[in-house]
Amino acid sequence: MNQLTAKEFPSITKVAFAVLSVAVLGAEGEFSHPHAGAVMLVLASAWLLADALSCRRGRRREVFNLAKHGLTPREIDFTRQLLAGKSQKEIAIDCKVEDSTVRDAMSHVYKKLGIAGSRQLFEIGATYDVV
Repeated sequence: MNQLTAKEFPSITKVAFAVLSVAVLGAEGEFSHPHAGAVMLVLASAWLLADALSCRRGRRREVFNLAKHGLTPREIDFTRQLLAGKSQKEIAIDCKVEDSTVRDAMSHVYKKLGIAGSRQLFEIGATYDVV
């Protein structure tokens, strides 16, 4: 019998969960069983986890280079700190600048990146490795 490799595990796990979900619902005889929703929630969560594992192991994330978008070193520093979870006020305190300095710099960052605000910046941070 062949051993399961780390790359094959997420795919096989997804198939196993799909088969299990059909088997559970088939055994119950209907999709409206009181526990069917809970079972499907667990299976969906496991499916998403297996999918996330396969994406992480399968390929590296692309790099988003802030300097290539014309950001200054200070803007890059503020952006990285914001993506690391600091508030603009915390960044201002750590860098010994006024809150308005950070706010203005981030406004320039959003303009240079062609985005509307921090929400889209966090989407970039979630999608790419920001350098």
